[in-house]
Amino acid sequence: MSVENPGNASYLTDPDNSSICVPAVPAPWKLSGRGCIVLYKFKKEFLEKRAYLPKNEAMESAGGLGAFMIVDYKSSDAGPYSELLFIPGKLHINGGRWHRITKIYVSTMDSVLNGRKNWAIPKELADFKFSQNRNIEEVEVSKGGRTFFRAGMNLGAALSGEHKTSSLSPHAG
Repeated sequence: MSVENPGNASYLTDPDNSSICVPAVPAPWKLSGRGCIVLYKFKKEFLEKRAYLPKNEAMESAGGLGAFMIVDYKSSDAGPYSELLFIPGKLHINGGRWHRITKIYVSTMDSVLNGRKNWAIPKELADFKFSQNRNIEEVEVSKGGRTFFRAGMNLGAALSGEHKTSSLSPHAG
């Protein structure tokens, strides 16, 4: 929901909590940060149970590569924020085969509300914790105090320039 204030600035209000109000930030956004994209061919059985397809929309899996992505934006038009998103692969949508984000968590309400308004992306608020232990960068994502995503990436090889591969290991929380 968008409202105007007397100073002519536009704000967005959380439909579930009218006390949460953030400045409207129209698209496109300029973003700067770092992230990791993992491409994956998900099994049909996994997608049938965990693809997060909206029940109110007629969509089904069309196969192909899916992805999950973790990003830590140091700056954006909506301020700094982190995100974890899931793309299950191609989906049959409106007679075509398209990639679509079906689940996305972000660290700020500015990103939640503006992302929903600008792109109709189903953003949800979550807590992100980034840490580094020697050459391993770890990220933990939680909601309501429950960790549901944890991953570590070996930065040693990338930093030393010895080779360009790194490993990302998701762990169930």
